[in-house]
Amino acid sequence: MKGFTVITVNGKNMAMRTYELNVSACKIGNEDIRIPSYVADKNKQTHSFKSTKVGHDLLCTHVQNTPKTKIICTLGPSCWSEEVLGKLLDAGLNIARFNFSHGDHKMHGEVLERFRGVCAAKKSAAAVLLDTKGPEIRTAMLKDHKNITLSKDQEIIIQAVGDKYTEFEGYKNDQETRIGLSYDKLCQSVMPGNRLLLADGSVVIEVVEILSATELKGRVLNEKELGERKNCNLPGVKVDIPVLTTKDIDDLQNFCVKNKMDYVAASFVQTGEDVQFIRRVLDEVGGQDVEIISKIENEAGLEHIDDIIKYSDGIMVARGDLGMEIPSEKVALAQKMIITKCNIAGKFVITATQMLESMVKNPLPTRAEMTDVANAVFDGTDCVMLSGETANGSFPDSAVSTMAAIARNAELVINYDASFSYMVDFTLKPLGSIESVATCVGRAVLDCKAALVVVVTRAGAASRLLSKYRPSVPVMVVTWSPAVARHTAGRFAQYPMLMDGDSPYDGPAAAAAAGSAAAGRGPRLRAWVEGCHTCWPRAWSEPHSFRQPRLQTMLH
Repeated sequence: MKGFTVITVNGKNMAMRTYELNVSACKIGNEDIRIPSYVADKNKQTHSFKSTKVGHDLLCTHVQNTPKTKIICTLGPSCWSEEVLGKLLDAGLNIARFNFSHGDHKMHGEVLERFRGVCAAKKSAAAVLLDTKGPEIRTAMLKDHKNITLSKDQEIIIQAVGDKYTEFEGYKNDQETRIGLSYDKLCQSVMPGNRLLLADGSVVIEVVEILSATELKGRVLNEKELGERKNCNLPGVKVDIPVLTTKDIDDLQNFCVKNKMDYVAASFVQTGEDVQFIRRVLDEVGGQDVEIISKIENEAGLEHIDDIIKYSDGIMVARGDLGMEIPSEKVALAQKMIITKCNIAGKFVITATQMLESMVKNPLPTRAEMTDVANAVFDGTDCVMLSGETANGSFPDSAVSTMAAIARNAELVINYDASFSYMVDFTLKPLGSIESVATCVGRAVLDCKAALVVVVTRAGAASRLLSKYRPSVPVMVVTWSPAVARHTAGRFAQYPMLMDGDSPYDGPAAAAAAGSAAAGRGPRLRAWVEGCHTCWPRAWSEPHSFRQPRLQTMLH
């Protein structure tokens, strides 16, 4: 049997808030005899020289490892059936996204019940996410509900009508063209020279003059037909709208918390205060276990990104709206900045929007899309997200399997030594006790070429910090908390093993059980996560609680 190493982390709190730390090592199987790469028969002719981590051997090898990068799938008409939901889980879905910009509680409730039923049947620990509609700005109604044609360089009057945008009727006649916007503080927020982007940027209007507290004059910069209820972006303008609308608060308190969802993705977060407000809204009704993902979609969010990361559990790089709010050539830079900041802070990060957009209609993605997904993995993203590809696409399960294949191949060429060193160098010192141990484990994984890390935890603090240091191998999170188990779905390399809630806390025994389960799956641990999923005996709705994590380290 070829040897491989399993690392386990577990323990208990000691007096005076200290932690007992024990370190030992155990090899499963026979120790490999490693011959230095420079030792070779000098008489043999060299046919090729591998100067990069990627060589011809890797390009010709079929990779079957379970990807450590997680996949979020938006649910929609194309995947609402039990059959397709099952296919998405089999293809690699980790988190199901419910988009509350569309539908009502009854519709989403039916889909959620169906999804959880499929998860139970497949013994899957997939999590669920509620994405809020957020404080969107929309164009008002039009007379007779007929689109109007805007001409280049024509003048237009824009009226801030607020909540009455569903009653106001815009028009175009021989005297003037007038449209309404749902943002009631429009004239107080913009100034001459600012631009309004309507209908995903297909209509661009430059502000010429502020006429009154509710009206402004603009100039249309391109010819285009405009319809009702079209979205509006205000690049470079801090929008004075609460991060949660009345509808959003109702969605969070009366659906998300009541149905014990795992994550909420909040749209148009602009400050750390926004995140704290969302936390209070959730906590008021017992939503302490719901993790907050802040979507960065405008310039204000980028300006206050450090404060937003501080109070958030995770961050989403929402490249769609972000690309409307900042110059398009800056989006890639913003993505890399946000991912790096999240990595250093130990917060999980999601890269979203148009990752495999062409697969809405085509069975294969473009080569540029495939490279985009791989580059997000290289950047250090924890999750990649599919939107229309799974919600409305013709090939939802193929999109998921394609994304999983791209991720697992990209992960093979990450320089994990460099990633680890970067995290250590740029993390503020001194480290806390738990993080100090996490760095030791991260270093040990690289030094002894471990095949698996087993973390025994009640609250998930140790496993979260291990993911921060980007382990090159899977991390099996052994826990007694269903919430902690489900939250592994959003974090790099983590997979859950849920223990019986009535069983006593026995760290070494739990670690041994996890190691034995993984050991039987061979040194490459191909698809070993399927074995962890069978350890999911408890109902989704069963109550649970967080406790202070018990941590000590044992390297087996």
